[in-house]
Amino acid sequence: MAGRQISVESQRYSFTGLEGGRNMPCPTCTYTFLIQSLHDTTPLLCTLHQPNSTPLHIPKPYRIALLAHPYAPIGGNSRDPVLALITSTLLEKGYIVVLFDFRGAGGSGGSTSWSGVGEREDFVSVLGFCLVYLSTVCLLLGRGDGAGKGDGDGDGKEQEERGVSDVLLAGYSYGSLIVQSLAPFERILERFYTAEEGSGEGRIMTLARGLAAEHTHTSPRQSPSTYTDINIPAFRPSYLLISPLLPPISTLLMLQLSRTFGSNNESALRLNRSLAVFGGRDTFTSSARLVEWATRLKRAEGSQFSFAEIGDAGHFWREDGVGKELKSVVASWVDSPYR
Repeated sequence: MAGRQISVESQRYSFTGLEGGRNMPCPTCTYTFLIQSLHDTTPLLCTLHQPNSTPLHIPKPYRIALLAHPYAPIGGNSRDPVLALITSTLLEKGYIVVLFDFRGAGGSGGSTSWSGVGEREDFVSVLGFCLVYLSTVCLLLGRGDGAGKGDGDGDGKEQEERGVSDVLLAGYSYGSLIVQSLAPFERILERFYTAEEGSGEGRIMTLARGLAAEHTHTSPRQSPSTYTDINIPAFRPSYLLISPLLPPISTLLMLQLSRTFGSNNESALRLNRSLAVFGGRDTFTSSARLVEWATRLKRAEGSQFSFAEIGDAGHFWREDGVGKELKSVVASWVDSPYR
């Protein structure tokens, strides 16, 4: 069952569930498939959106985003209207966007855990797919060595950054907890660098390379025994947290993973380009506590963390006008230069 492609369609991606997102279609090519979680082989339903209806016309530099949804027991799944807003915004900026259902949500198998460990491995499983998929797209479309065809112009900095592929890790509400609980990005990457054929990581790698070849209408090279056998680009992670959760609610939702929160997890937000966006009327965590937490991260020495508070917004972004503000904040941040 894992890896079986369910459907492929070209469409104009749009959403209607959040004010500020109506009548803003973006042409995409959409693929739906299953991945087995590295935690226990639970099947996870995934959806990949490419930013153009013609896969070969994916804009450079190649960028990919993985979005995590709110808590499944209260109705969270990958078709959440807030995630639809973020998806549309990122597609307009040229990102490949991947969404998935955690265990126990939507079209995925299994049930929600109390510890959060299974959900973290669900995210890592799909993130591994994203990394291998993007690296294979770069390879097959001529950007595996950082130099695309016809890219001879530009200054030295632009030439240097052509070899870097941006990977955006995003979470909304409960999804933000999972993103904050991840191991360092380099350690996750290493799991797939060293994947052996037949392992869980190896099967995900094979699926990602095959789908990348199919989506770009090219022929994949002979499957390598390890990830390091292919020429991969440098990855530059960034983080986006929408309506992040703080204790005590975060502790209640993820009893085991909450023990791992601390300086190691916050360091990823400080050391990499990161944005937190939350509402001034959030009912899960007070805006005062969120502002205090975000200000501390932003003021840390060398921090790349930034935040935005949207005063009239609640946790679920259902108030009039807040969708447009959220979209504007995220779009401006995506366009801002790296430090």
